[in-house]
Amino acid sequence: MEIAFVISTTLLVAYSLLALFDGVFLHLYKYRLYEHKESKFEHLTHTIRAILFTGILISLFINIEKQQLVFIRNYFGNSRYYHNDY
Repeated sequence: MEIAFVISTTLLVAYSLLALFDGVFLHLYKYRLYEHKESKFEHLTHTIRAILFTGILISLFINIEKQQLVFIRNYFGNSRYYHNDY
């Protein structure tokens, strides 16, 4: 389990750095894509993806030691959809 955590953390950090470079340097600074009418939709989708990325991080790393996702357990309760034998 620990090696999976290290690998997923490393990949997420690499992805985040690449997204930061793409979003801030290329889109905002170098090409100023927000000023071009043709790229408004792309700018919007990148913004939405950045906001949703927070949910991805939360869903992957909440309470990982117990191998359960707190918000899923709270949503489904102790129903047949969620069962943890640990």
